[in-house]
Amino acid sequence: MPIISNPILVAIVGERVFLKIPERANCLSSVELDQIITTLHRRGREVFVLDLTQCTTMDSTFLGVLAGFVLPADSNPKSTSLDIRLRNANRRITALLESLCVDHLFTYERESEPCTFVFETFSMEISEPTKTQVNVISLKAHLQLMEIDPLNVPKFKDVTQFLREESKTPPTS
Repeated sequence: MPIISNPILVAIVGERVFLKIPERANCLSSVELDQIITTLHRRGREVFVLDLTQCTTMDSTFLGVLAGFVLPADSNPKSTSLDIRLRNANRRITALLESLCVDHLFTYERESEPCTFVFETFSMEISEPTKTQVNVISLKAHLQLMEIDPLNVPKFKDVTQFLREESKTPPTS
């Protein structure tokens, strides 16, 4: 499997985890985001600051994964939501958050100076996600967005149907 050429970078400073998001926050980086936040949350981390200074675009899968960490899972009432902060989100990203009715879930920060923490890759070898991983995370993310706001149901009805069908199709070599 090829290594991700532009991975999410991580810096842990005190109680906060800083994540430097690459230029494109998309379905491929969503798998990595999910793995990083899940692992660090299991290690007791609850405050995540996403540095979006260099991030020009964010897709609905990435946003749905992110939103899933803010809201506690209905299936586990003891689960806690995380504190997700978006630093230096551009207008295009904030417009996406508003259009999908999830802007209220996040705390926004503005910093004129870029993060100067020492960022590292989360693990030595971060591989490109498989098609199955991308399908599963995309389906979960879009279902999350539909659950958050009913206005998102018509926006993602066809996408979720397609992803469900794709998940049933055995992979071809």
